[in-house]
Amino acid sequence: MFCSPCSLPCVKKHKSESGCCGIRDKTLFVPLTKFDDMNLLNDYRFLEDTGRLADVANRDPLMQCRVHFPSVKRLRKQASLAKVTLKILPSTFTKRKENSTYFSKKEAVFYWHLKLMFPQCGSEYTVRRVVDTRMLKDILSAYIHPTESHPVIRQKLKIYVQAPMENVRVFMKSEEGISLRYHELDMNQSLRNNLMNKTIIEYPTLHVSEFKKNTDNRECDNHPYHDTEENENPFCSENAKNCVDLLK
Repeated sequence: MFCSPCSLPCVKKHKSESGCCGIRDKTLFVPLTKFDDMNLLNDYRFLEDTGRLADVANRDPLMQCRVHFPSVKRLRKQASLAKVTLKILPSTFTKRKENSTYFSKKEAVFYWHLKLMFPQCGSEYTVRRVVDTRMLKDILSAYIHPTESHPVIRQKLKIYVQAPMENVRVFMKSEEGISLRYHELDMNQSLRNNLMNKTIIEYPTLHVSEFKKNTDNRECDNHPYHDTEENENPFCSENAKNCVDLLK
């Protein structure tokens, strides 16, 4: 049914009465007795559009990069042997392009691409090729140690530098499940041990947080994951997985 509208009220009335959305149904059944040259032309154009969309999809870079290079497959295999589930993104993703992680077959170690997040100072740093045998506290020393860290970085991360080391805690987002959860890492363990039995997308992103304790030995609300209820710890640890929840 076609009509020539004269105004907006006419268009609205036509849509409400006929259920017309203004777009022709390209797959609407037409009886053979009513099939004419216009219907034939419409079907021909529909098939052309379908072929064009299929061709564009086949030339899409995301479709072409689903098969990873042998080096990437070897990287994932070695990660699996180290009890790490390593997930690789398509080559068009920024995280895939900037990832410098590689496995040294000669040394039998990973050199990880790391991103360190310091949310309480609004700073983040990228560390390239960190050997997985290094202790986590040694990795952070270059940033938050009172004397060994770089002076410029030390000034930016003053909150962490001035805090006792036992108040500094490191978390890594859990990539498994729907809920937002974080694994708490052990500062006195190597990077390799901390990454075991965890899922990583491209490379680890570590969130460094400084916690202060009041006289009641409860954690205060000066951290970026503070819950709305006063003096309530926003992290609920699980003994089995050493994983924490963010309460909302």
